[in-house]
Amino acid sequence: MGLRTANKKLCLLFILSLIILIVGINNHSFTVITKTEAGSLEGEIKFILPIKLEKSSTHLYPEYPQHAPQWSVEQTKANVVTIKVQEHVPYGQNLKLKLGYRPLGLPITFHIQQDIVNDVIPKLMDPKNKVVSSDKPLIFQFNTFIDPKSMTAGTSTSIPGYFKPTDWDGVKNYSRWQFTPEHPLAENHSFSVIFKPSIYSTNNKYLEKQIICQLITGVKPQYVSGSVIDNANNISLYPKLEFTYNQKLAKANIILKETHSNCNVSGQITVTDHTASFIPDNVLLPNTKYFLTIKVESIEQQASNELQINFTTEEVASKYWVDVKLGAIHTVTIYQGQYPIRFMLASGGRSGHETPLGKYYIQDRGSSFWAARFGEGANYWVRIVGSILIHSVPKDANWQTKEEEHAKLGLPASHGCIRLAEPDAKWVYENLPANTMVIIHN
Repeated sequence: MGLRTANKKLCLLFILSLIILIVGINNHSFTVITKTEAGSLEGEIKFILPIKLEKSSTHLYPEYPQHAPQWSVEQTKANVVTIKVQEHVPYGQNLKLKLGYRPLGLPITFHIQQDIVNDVIPKLMDPKNKVVSSDKPLIFQFNTFIDPKSMTAGTSTSIPGYFKPTDWDGVKNYSRWQFTPEHPLAENHSFSVIFKPSIYSTNNKYLEKQIICQLITGVKPQYVSGSVIDNANNISLYPKLEFTYNQKLAKANIILKETHSNCNVSGQITVTDHTASFIPDNVLLPNTKYFLTIKVESIEQQASNELQINFTTEEVASKYWVDVKLGAIHTVTIYQGQYPIRFMLASGGRSGHETPLGKYYIQDRGSSFWAARFGEGANYWVRIVGSILIHSVPKDANWQTKEEEHAKLGLPASHGCIRLAEPDAKWVYENLPANTMVIIHN
């Protein structure tokens, strides 16, 4: 009888100890140590029992997976783990931490889940007074997610229109709101948008005070001048097309088409101050019509009217001309009229000895030369400008082709000249007359 009673007590004691252990293993508290309006948060997870953090099985799951924050976890004491989170705008999404740990050195990994959120005070991040576009919806960016019902009830405008959240990779972004006027706005038109203190975030934090935005619509940029006018003739085969406006520009859309084929010409668009530029990636064809459209946008997001320009490139008849392209691969293409007839790998100037860009005309020529200061020579040269020649791959003192230099054809390697394989250099020397046009570009 006494033995049974003792066994029962031991059993109860074991069960009680097991319950206490299980409760102790999972028992933890979470405390926010610091948080900022810039989206950073540091928190501390404290366990009752000593643990060992398992980083490999610890994960942070953001509410918006496409907008994951930066984060890290470290064990700072035997029973304390610290998590640091740095969100990007917008702040305040709900984060779920799944933390892996081993209690009391046991060989078993346990997990806890902890909700984490930086419930920052809502703030409007845009300037309160600014010039806006007359033909685009207005965007208002908050630092955190705004409750949509409070946004609808807590805004008023001096012009009719409506607010809606913008799209964000397939979901609604309740931190970025778009206001669309019911009617198109005139240029240079003033109006106001008011955000009331009744607006609150999805984490139930209210605006600290009313925000009044005084806005004015911009004026369309006006075209001032350009490097080419409508119906111009004799335009260079490698033009830099520049167009100046009366306002500072933010971006430009410039499309160049070859008129007969209606094919787009690829090129690089740049915007600097009041000017938008287009440089084609390749030479244009001679005696060919092109159609250009230009539309720019000011720094105030005001779009210009579309400018349209037709032009015709210069005439070369059936003459030879040379296209030297110093791009990712250096090449020389010989044209006769509109048709390419010979393609060659080349080497232009290496860094510090760059080949001058521009339009030139072949001058004198010679069968060979020796450059004592470089300790090398070459065959079949024609002069482009100054000391810049087209010639064969260099020869050594025994007048043997430097094979290591020949292997560099297609890459920058020279002191500024254009190097060609010897058969190609000989063809140029024998076939291209004086005054043949040479266009050198990147």
